[in-house]
Amino acid sequence: MNFELIGGLTLEEALHMAYDENLDVGQIYIEPPDAGTVTDEDSGEEDGGELIDNLYSNQLNTNVQLYVKGLHNNNDSNVEEGVEEVEKVHYSNIEWVKGDLVEGSQNCFNSDYEMFKTLSPTEMFELFIDKDVVGLLVQESNRYAQYRNFPNPQII
Repeated sequence: MNFELIGGLTLEEALHMAYDENLDVGQIYIEPPDAGTVTDEDSGEEDGGELIDNLYSNQLNTNVQLYVKGLHNNNDSNVEEGVEEVEKVHYSNIEWVKGDLVEGSQNCFNSDYEMFKTLSPTEMFELFIDKDVVGLLVQESNRYAQYRNFPNPQII
């Protein structure tokens, strides 16, 4: 069954369409109100803000999109093609294999770690971080120390 999207409605118009017995309404999407609009969260228990029949005019005039099932009126400019039900795909040529997955024995990289075995942590650090990055770390550390009111932290 086709769902068709009707946009450009107010909440009041959408509610009248939802109460109409000739239409099968699937979903109603209500756009969020403007910042100055009073919502039912703003209204208290005393004025019955939770009832749909007790909405403010600003709430009734908010923009709404309505999903209607089986609407065939294509003359309306507000009607767009919406979501359709997805047909199930039937797989008839499935071959099941009994067994476990076999791990591939291919190595992507030829790894040679011999040159790294003798390096100290400092030497490893120097391989990845050059003098420009160390200079930037020193400069930013000095700025942070001045910000924290330690003018000379002795970072060289």
